[in-house]
Amino acid sequence: LSLLMALFLLPINTFAYTINNEFNLASDQGDSRVAYQNYILIHETATLTSGRNVAANMKNNYDGFKPYTTDVIGEGGIVYRVGQLGYVSWGALDANPYAPAQIELQHTYDRDLFEKNYRAYVDLIRDYCKQFNIPMTLDTPYPNKGVKSHLWVTNTYGGDHTDPYGYLSKMGVSKEKLAYDIAHGFGDGNPTTSPTDPVLDP
Repeated sequence: LSLLMALFLLPINTFAYTINNEFNLASDQGDSRVAYQNYILIHETATLTSGRNVAANMKNNYDGFKPYTTDVIGEGGIVYRVGQLGYVSWGALDANPYAPAQIELQHTYDRDLFEKNYRAYVDLIRDYCKQFNIPMTLDTPYPNKGVKSHLWVTNTYGGDHTDPYGYLSKMGVSKEKLAYDIAHGFGDGNPTTSPTDPVLDP
C-alpha cells in the first residue's frame, strides 16, 4: 500500500511545456546571423488571441521585414517555435543581435490558462539561460548579461514597448516576483501566484 501511495505522489510530468514546430520559419526565411549570447528577451503578445494564432501570423506573414520571435507560449504551456533558436530574431529592434532567444507570452485573462502559461514562461526562460550560459537575472543595468524585458530594451536601446509588466501586474505578478521566479524556479514553497496574497506592482 505504501508503495502504491508513493507512486501516486510522483509527478506525472516534470515539464511545464511542450515544443511545437508547426510554425518554424523555412530554411530560406529568418535572419541567418548567429546571435550573441547576452540576453533572453521576454515579451507578451498584447492581443487577446491564442498563442497558436500569434505564431501562425508570424510564420504566414513573414516577408523579410515583419517582426518574429523564436517562441510564443500559449494554450497552457505549448511553446510554438517560429525563429531558429540561437539565431537573431526580430522582436526588439537594436537588441535583436544580442539575444539567442525571444519569448512571447499569450495575453489571456483566463486565470487557469495564465497560471500554466506563466509556469511554462519561467521554466523556458530558465532553460534557455542554462543552455546559453546567461545569468538568471532580470533587467540588470547595461551592459550586464541576463534576462531582459521589452521595457528594458526600450529604456536601453530605444523604442516604445513596455511589456510584459503591465499585463503581468494585472494577473497578480509583479516585476519582483518574476525576477524571483526566474532566479529560483518553482517548488512547493514558491507557487506561480498566491490567490490569497497576490504580489502586485507598487
